Amino acid sequence: MLPNRRKIVILIMTLTILVLGLMLLLYYNKNKNTKIYKTTQYFNQASSNIPDKREYPINNSVNPCTNFYEYACSNVINNFKLREDRSVHIFSYDDAKERLLEEKKRYFLELANKTPGSEMEGEIKNYYIACMDKTSRKKEELSLIEETKKILNNIKTKKEFLGFIADNITNPSQLSFINFDAKEPNLDRPNYYDLFFDTQLMNLPEKSYYKDPEIVQALNKLVQQFFISIGEKSAEQKAKYVVNFEKELAKVYPSPLEFRKRIYYRTQISREILIKDYPYLKLEKFLNIIPRHVVIRNIIGNRTMGFLNKKLKTSSLEELKSIYMYFQLSPFIYDTYPEFFIGKNNFYSKYLGRPNQMAESRQEFCAKMVMRHFEKEVDFILLPKLFPNFPREKFIKLFKKVRDVLIEQLETNTWLDTNTKQEAIRKIKNAKLQLVSPNNEEEWNFNPRTSYSTNTPLANRQKYLKLKMDKDLKELIGPINICRWRVGPLTVNAFYNDAYNQLVFPIGILQYPFYDPAESETVNLGGVGSVIGHELGHAIDNRGSEVDADGVLKKWMSPKDKKIFNNKTQFLIDQFNKIGHNGELTLPENISDLVGLGVAYKAAFPNTSNDKELKRNFFLQFARKSCEVQREEYAKLRLKTNPHSLGQAIVNEQLKHQVDFKEAYNCKVGDPMVIPEDEIVKVW
Repeated sequence: MLPNRRKIVILIMTLTILVLGLMLLLYYNKNKNTKIYKTTQYFNQASSNIPDKREYPINNSVNPCTNFYEYACSNVINNFKLREDRSVHIFSYDDAKERLLEEKKRYFLELANKTPGSEMEGEIKNYYIACMDKTSRKKEELSLIEETKKILNNIKTKKEFLGFIADNITNPSQLSFINFDAKEPNLDRPNYYDLFFDTQLMNLPEKSYYKDPEIVQALNKLVQQFFISIGEKSAEQKAKYVVNFEKELAKVYPSPLEFRKRIYYRTQISREILIKDYPYLKLEKFLNIIPRHVVIRNIIGNRTMGFLNKKLKTSSLEELKSIYMYFQLSPFIYDTYPEFFIGKNNFYSKYLGRPNQMAESRQEFCAKMVMRHFEKEVDFILLPKLFPNFPREKFIKLFKKVRDVLIEQLETNTWLDTNTKQEAIRKIKNAKLQLVSPNNEEEWNFNPRTSYSTNTPLANRQKYLKLKMDKDLKELIGPINICRWRVGPLTVNAFYNDAYNQLVFPIGILQYPFYDPAESETVNLGGVGSVIGHELGHAIDNRGSEVDADGVLKKWMSPKDKKIFNNKTQFLIDQFNKIGHNGELTLPENISDLVGLGVAYKAAFPNTSNDKELKRNFFLQFARKSCEVQREEYAKLRLKTNPHSLGQAIVNEQLKHQVDFKEAYNCKVGDPMVIPEDEIVKVW
């Protein structure tokens, strides 16, 4: 027999295991529909809280030479619980975004109860108050439904319908089957805009989704629910019209990769061909207001344009009205028919990894709406309050240090011919910099000033969109000021714009783990330094090689150099294909990740160094900016549509090409993080 004390200990341990098992079972049942991609959620540790500065403790139970992403990220992942109203949380980006969102939400609440300090602030206040007015919004939604039905009932012939949707091209309050974008830089004169047409008549983001019978059936039920909600007869037939239209359109619409490629093609199309080949789009009236010197580009391609023209020609009036009604009204009946929006959210949650619940409060919904439409105005007001003492010059010095290293590497490159090398260096040296925040009102590029009501949210939105459209059309006259910022400075991201050979680093991204003035330069180079190198790398990646330093579409690599370049980067395509990514779609970002990491490391360690601790700090910081949690279906969506690789791939696959990483962690041949020398890619 066991001593009494041992019996008691065993009894306590047994009860503890049973309780823990029960709690895990309850937790699983509660969360069984919430799949988090490649993470483990610990019920007693996980938190959704966003700290002022997150800690990233390493996981010593993981061998860094086996899986560095897990070594650097798994502890922070396992201690985080993804909010029910979020699809993904990339800690470096989304911690900063959530902090800024809370600050802006607080500002809007305060603004609603005080006298605005300027005309600009008054517009923001009224727009926000109107959005928060649920009763007024519901009234406007009901009015929109009745108005739409009345308009369609009064249209008796297809000729009338075609004229109606043609007029809607310049009417943002009404749907058109084809819409335009007037802000694509010209391929030969980047300070002038081109115009291209597009269509937004699809619920799903990519054609492969329409090949899944389960998804199509669920989509059909969702669209049917819409027609039932608004009191339409023959809801089942009308839903079939809509879904069949989408399935056919998806077959001819460019894939994400095709669309990105076509931006770099000369797809100019004349007005005469547009009118002759696609007569049922009735573009004559719209084209008459477009200045003759404006280049029109057929980015979506002849198949898509031809499909739209054919559908307008051959479809019945009832079919066309059904398609119009669904896409005109379905985004705007949020308050009138919440059951439809709940069903819509459930559909996108199940198949696209959208949040499990519509947990956004109305206040957050309205805050985000105002932030989208008044991004620069809100940032202009809040920037001095949120970042009062940011060391701009210190960051700029770090930026230039990374750029100088890349220039040095290009100068010492051994495989580029002289002309190619000179053009690559010219692109990097002459790149225009938009760092931290705009310097003057012209660079801020605010909305046109006007007045907004406090009780007509939909009318306010239409007024805003009309002002924006009129501004875009006016700017087609050109030239435009390419120094204007296209994002607000509180944006948590960084960009390279090849049309202007321009790098944009807003202050919003200059937060930890990207950048912290209190951290060592080595740590900051591992974080934001690799991002600086990444964005500079876009100037000379496979896309950047198609555009010269002046933003002109021009192949500046010699055929010999381009062949060597393609051979080098083919390894990256193959490498990422093997792990389930689209190696071709992600190639520009993967090249830039490779360049960014290598250049930042050289900036951190310009000379031979045996300090393994410093090197490890650098590589850890590089990894930390890619730690992420996401829903399984959302990860699948990213793999289909997003040119950026998933976080685990960015970290592990890029570090395999860094010989110094292997040395810093004493990795050896045969370890998963070590690849054969002949597979190591060094582009520049």
